[in-house]
Amino acid sequence: MLLVMSLERRLSLQTGRLWWLPLLLALALTLLMHAAILSEGFEVSLFEPDGASQYFDASADALLEGRLDVDPYHIGSEAFVIGDRTYGYFGSWPALLRIPLHALFPSLWGHWERLMLLLAAAVTMIGAELLALTALGTRPATPRGLFVHGLYLSMIGLGSTTLFLASRPNVYDEAIAWGGAMTLLGLGVLALWLRRPSPLKAAWVVLLCFFALHARMLDGLGLTVAVVLVAGLSRWRGARWVEPFAIRAPASQLLVLSLGAASAFGSYTALNTAKFGTLVSVPRERNVQSSAERLARGGDQMSLRNLLPNAYNYLMPWNVRFGAEGAPIQPVPPEELLTTSGMDYDWREPVIGMTIASPCLCCLSMLGLLALIRHRDSRMFAALALGSSASVAALLLYHGITQRYAHDMLPMLAVTAALALPALEQLMASGPVRAWVVLLAVAGTWSVFVWCQLTLQYSALAADLRIEPIRAEIMVPAYERELRLHPNNATLHAELAGIDVQAGRLDAAQAHLARALAIDPGHEAPAHIKQSTEKQIAVLQGALRKSPESVRLRRTLAVLLLAVGRKQEGLDQLRSAIAVDPEDAVTRELLARVLGE
Repeated sequence: MLLVMSLERRLSLQTGRLWWLPLLLALALTLLMHAAILSEGFEVSLFEPDGASQYFDASADALLEGRLDVDPYHIGSEAFVIGDRTYGYFGSWPALLRIPLHALFPSLWGHWERLMLLLAAAVTMIGAELLALTALGTRPATPRGLFVHGLYLSMIGLGSTTLFLASRPNVYDEAIAWGGAMTLLGLGVLALWLRRPSPLKAAWVVLLCFFALHARMLDGLGLTVAVVLVAGLSRWRGARWVEPFAIRAPASQLLVLSLGAASAFGSYTALNTAKFGTLVSVPRERNVQSSAERLARGGDQMSLRNLLPNAYNYLMPWNVRFGAEGAPIQPVPPEELLTTSGMDYDWREPVIGMTIASPCLCCLSMLGLLALIRHRDSRMFAALALGSSASVAALLLYHGITQRYAHDMLPMLAVTAALALPALEQLMASGPVRAWVVLLAVAGTWSVFVWCQLTLQYSALAADLRIEPIRAEIMVPAYERELRLHPNNATLHAELAGIDVQAGRLDAAQAHLARALAIDPGHEAPAHIKQSTEKQIAVLQGALRKSPESVRLRRTLAVLLLAVGRKQEGLDQLRSAIAVDPEDAVTRELLARVLGE
């Protein structure tokens, strides 16, 4: 709020004394709704740890050690295995945020996921507010103006994918949330620079380019392209076709923007090359879940063949699912359209079309596009709209489909919808105000209702855990390397014991298990190791309630229970596994060794 107030004073926008009221109300409602979803109806703390979402915490520790790879336990089935190192494809910005937090609050290691999603939602709102202020310009505040201003912000916070991302706190959603937040904030500051160029704003835009690209490349690409277009159009403003879109700015600031955007993108490609040996893509064949069958079904990672099925799913009003069963109101897309992606799990998400899930924001966006074409004053924002659309274009060409990827469309929708605010205010002034208010209120309520339904459906999906075998054997070198770096990591010993049990290497399993049991997690190993293992135990117990006949689940759970010192419970699980399958020699041998020890 202080940042926006300072920027408003610097811009000298004549928006009246109540300019801050829409932001205050929309931000309060947004944070309240997000907090309710993140805390599961205020039943758990916003600092509730989640073992499956501690990748960025582990990555922060690795960065302090001068490493780009991460502890294999905290990347799991998303690992890309290069030699004996495991890498994640997620950006480094969320990890960098955790470094000072770990120094100040070491006991909260692994507890930041929910709070980070809440903070990302607040930053998203600030970025949207900057766009709204610059789009409204010097117009004085009126009741109608305050209404459309508040409606716009509410649709960003409550009627868009920001609410959806909060429904399942995990590493994927945080990466996407921060990517959208940094991009939207960068576009907002770039809009301020367009209104009144200054070296400070140019420096902030460049810095936010770095943050956005290193949070999520797909989002940061949109901001980077917007910066390049702004600098390019202004540099060549002498051309007749460029003149309507160019602004007059000092050459030094244009140079800062150009070189800064290029450096930001270059830093991302350098980091990606250091990890994967590729400029912007990832080697899918190196993923721990990859198989010849999945790779054959996966299609091209970036291809025109992906355009139609992706556009069909994102831009058409299909598959809005309601209730516990998630029955769609429209038929699912034809099966042949699903074959461009081998991501079986992702297709189980409640996929929806943006046009039906966010009708108010989409309508504002279309109205903003008309304003962009018709009004000269809006054309300085053409570079922002074109730049942010680069993320959408890349998304539609990309091979993977998940609903959370729809968040990559939010910056473009936010930019074009902000341009509609002056026009919408004029339309309301020239027509029956009550009809407009009712129409927009109904559309807005529908947006919030759909996204709330989707959050419930997504949360239910997250609880529907499927334990699938992965290529664990190729992870063993990575675990062993991590143990050489951190020999007292009890969780790594337990993980290796579990892998050895599955492979039937009982002697090796016994050695790792004995070492894990000998380590005191409270002293020799970091405290978060025990918390992570306990969280994984809870996940496996939930999966076991759904599949009580699974010997493999019981055996894996027994290993983890023994690793944290819950010996009797571990023995009970081994005995239960034998009761399910008395002929299972692996479990019988493991039980005998534990009893003998």
